[in-house]
Amino acid sequence: METDRLAEAFRGERCWLMASQGPRTEADIIDDLDGMLRYCRRLQLRPIVVTDPRGVLDDDPDGERLAVTLHDAIGEYRASVLMMPWKAHPVRRIRWKISAGHGASLWIRGAAFADHPYQTKITSREGLFRWLPIGVIVDPCAGHGDLIVPAYRAGRSIVACTDRSPTLAVAGLGQGMLFDA
Repeated sequence: METDRLAEAFRGERCWLMASQGPRTEADIIDDLDGMLRYCRRLQLRPIVVTDPRGVLDDDPDGERLAVTLHDAIGEYRASVLMMPWKAHPVRRIRWKISAGHGASLWIRGAAFADHPYQTKITSREGLFRWLPIGVIVDPCAGHGDLIVPAYRAGRSIVACTDRSPTLAVAGLGQGMLFDA
C-alpha cells in the first residue's frame, strides 16, 4: 500500500531532492546511493546513476578515488555515467569514454548500453540526458544542481542527494517538491 502511494506521488513530481547533513565521506555517499537505489527498486523504477564526483571530497579534487568507490558500489551491469576530467584514466572496466567538452569526459558502463548507439561527443548536458536510455536519473553527488537542472529540462525524472543548500540546487527547476532525508 505504501509503495502505491509513493509511486503515485512520484508520478506527480519529476524531481526528488534529498538533503544530506554537512560534508560527506565516501561511506556517506555510498549509503545515500544505496538508499536511492532501494527506493527505485521499491517503486520499480529503472535507475541510471549519473553524477560528477569531481571536487565532492576535499582530499580528492579530481574525483578519481570517489569514482572507483562509486563504480564498485554501482556494479558492472547497472547503467552509470560518471563525469571525469578528460585526462583521467579509468581504473575499472567501462564501456565508453565520451568527450563532454570543456576538458571533461563521460565514463559510461552498464548493460543498458549494450545495444545503445555510441556517441563520440556530447556537446551539452541536456543532450546527454536526451541520449541516455530510459530510466530515472539518480545523482548521489548533486552539489548545486549542475546535472539536475539539465536533466529536468530534458524531461527526465530525478532522485538526487546534496550536501549543499537544496534551494540553490533547485533554483532553475520551478518546482517546490523537496524533502529532507
